[in-house]
Amino acid sequence: MGGGHGGRGAQRPLQELLISRHRPAGGVQGLHCKQNVMAASDHPRPIEISRHGAHDVAIRWSSGESGVYPARYLRGKCPCATCVDEVTGKRIVTESLLPILVYPKRIEPVGRYAIQIFWSDGHSTGIYTWERLFEMLPNLPGSAASQQATVQ
Repeated sequence: MGGGHGGRGAQRPLQELLISRHRPAGGVQGLHCKQNVMAASDHPRPIEISRHGAHDVAIRWSSGESGVYPARYLRGKCPCATCVDEVTGKRIVTESLLPILVYPKRIEPVGRYAIQIFWSDGHSTGIYTWERLFEMLPNLPGSAASQQATVQ
């Protein structure tokens, strides 16, 4: 993992981060196994999750879309009860409260619908559903949709 940004922008498999209960025959351990981990639904689902640069997460979706989820942004969107008030729905932990350098140490599948991310800051209770991750896609920092919203 290290602190360097060697291969900045290049995608590398997250298999060192992904610990899967499913190992496809002859396949890569982790979420690259498509049908074993992904749910059959009307919503797009990840067909590949990989590392982008040193710390960010790239997801390629069954809809043909793909996105790079900056690590700190993704940590700031954690949906757990520690980060979001269960009664009011108000976000308690925001990106501005997080360490500058926060990144996934490990990612595990949760059933056929989500991933759990174990963060470098010790946090690990958030469950990121495929639906939630896909809904973030247009608003990712640097995405065409988020840049368009900034211009308007």
